[in-house]
Amino acid sequence: ALAEEVGKKQGKIFDPFDLICHVAFDRPALTRKERAEQVKKKDVFAKYGEQARAGNGTVSEALISSTARALQEANRTPEMLDMLATRAHFYPTPANFKQLGIIFLQNAPDNRGMTLDVLRGMSAAGAMDDRRFYLEHAQDAAEEGLPGEAVAVIQAARAAGLAQAGDRSFNEIYTLQQAKVAEDRASLAASARRAATVADARLATLTGDAYLSYGENQQALAMYELAKTKTGADMDLLNTHIGIAHFRSGNLTAADAAFAAVRGQRLTIANLWRALIASRQRPAAAPAATTAPTPPAAPAS
Repeated sequence: ALAEEVGKKQGKIFDPFDLICHVAFDRPALTRKERAEQVKKKDVFAKYGEQARAGNGTVSEALISSTARALQEANRTPEMLDMLATRAHFYPTPANFKQLGIIFLQNAPDNRGMTLDVLRGMSAAGAMDDRRFYLEHAQDAAEEGLPGEAVAVIQAARAAGLAQAGDRSFNEIYTLQQAKVAEDRASLAASARRAATVADARLATLTGDAYLSYGENQQALAMYELAKTKTGADMDLLNTHIGIAHFRSGNLTAADAAFAAVRGQRLTIANLWRALIASRQRPAAAPAATTAPTPPAAPAS
């Protein structure tokens, strides 16, 4: 009935999931094709705006979640990921960041670099509550030639109680990667000098990634900016890593600007990080006012 009513008014055919978004977010009803075009062009957080702000708007977390499930059942993955990113943005719980990261990875192409950037975001959001996340992160960092990051991840897993002293999988990675750290770190200055002399962006990008893995964020930023000036630069990857470096340096405004420039297959990764940035920038809720105690009744005369 609702579909017929809206359809008659606008002269178009809408499916139930477009109508959910129309009713929930008070946006013009769109056809499936029109909404798909919007997914490609618009900033997910600007699209749904302030209406979904936690505790201050008209759209509940439950409604966002049910809409995401409906989109998933309709095999509308980009829109479903947009909705999960919106939920993490306005309801930034570790569980929401974890679900966004996991579902993105389940639907993303097999790309170790993108997996690392999702796991880095989940770690920053406090969403790494499973041994398997840490093991995947450590393995991927090792395979990407980032021994310092692999070691740091295993140390974090041990501190979280998710990698026990006798855990052979973690211990083998740790032993192999720890042995590489000193030489790898000592080579970075020479790699940076060499990267400045070549035309291709690859060496500057890899050197930036190595600096990032050791927490040397300013050196990483310099390498990424250098890479942008060279041929073959992957701007979406570079902007993602520039955003991470700024985030870790505490410059949330610059981080958000870098992530806002990301497009293509990395868009959901950027939106995960932007949701995390928004949660850090949002002012803390004011403490609840205390009620003054009721004075005792005056004694009867």
